[in-house]
Amino acid sequence: MAMIVIDLFVSVTGIARTSEVYFNEDQGKSYRSDYEYVWFSEGYSMGRVNHGEYFGPYYTKEKQSGIKRVALLGDSYVEGLQVFERNHFRALIEKQLSIGYEDSVQVLNFGRSNFNFPNMYGYSKLKVEQYQPDLYIVFVSQEDLWSLETDALLPNVDPQSLAPVPYLGLQNLSSFKNANSILSYSTTAYMLNSSRRKVKEEGLINIVFEGKFATKETSVAKERKVAPLNLKLLDRIDNERFIIVYREKKPLPIHFKSEILKRGIKFIDLSEVLAKQEQIGKNPNYWFNLNNDGHWNRHGHKTVAQYLSPIIIQELSELED
Repeated sequence: MAMIVIDLFVSVTGIARTSEVYFNEDQGKSYRSDYEYVWFSEGYSMGRVNHGEYFGPYYTKEKQSGIKRVALLGDSYVEGLQVFERNHFRALIEKQLSIGYEDSVQVLNFGRSNFNFPNMYGYSKLKVEQYQPDLYIVFVSQEDLWSLETDALLPNVDPQSLAPVPYLGLQNLSSFKNANSILSYSTTAYMLNSSRRKVKEEGLINIVFEGKFATKETSVAKERKVAPLNLKLLDRIDNERFIIVYREKKPLPIHFKSEILKRGIKFIDLSEVLAKQEQIGKNPNYWFNLNNDGHWNRHGHKTVAQYLSPIIIQELSELED
């Protein structure tokens, strides 16, 4: 009885949440529609996954005439749970486009935590294209381009045929469903599980003492290359309707950039504009409560929106010509 009361209290107060995902046979791990969340990590925000199982306002798959659509794809930086929806770059871009573009423009946020490039590509085929975007904007980091490590239950592509698949393997499906059957309904269980994972990843001493006694790892810098699978996927991108955006402050190695540009893919590098903000004392990734960098803060989202909005307006105009 006591556990039921505690779970009810935690749920009502929003101290913790339940699992936000479920397994979809056609799209792999997916967000639960109309899922409400309260976010405490880095920033503070409250929001909801919409009825279409993506973020931001819900737009139906059917697109009315006179409407232009922009789809945002990426990882947790695009997902952007650290800020309220009104401060997310999706909302800021949509607002700016409604002023600067003659047609109505809808911007849809399909960002997903832990996505790498094959995840984004597979997801764009399995789900995003059903919403008929006129323009796809794909945000990547360096790791997204060289690493293929992923959750096998997330949407992906078949490594051989490159066909989009809802998952790479079902080895962990049974354990996921068993755990999720509890985590989807109990906030206390979800909170305890999140704590368990954090201790496993960071260590109890590091968490308690905020990393003051952490052993500094010395690593030899490795020269990374774009994964061969990602090169094949880059070859398949529709150059007219896709834009790849590099989202990190640190410069993208020239050989990474050249692989994108030599394929004629439209490319935007945000590293200089983000680094410049840090230089003038407005670090777009800094969170005062952590005293460290993390995901984009409100200023980071504003910076990204201001930089991308005129480019998107130009791209939409050129698509009509």
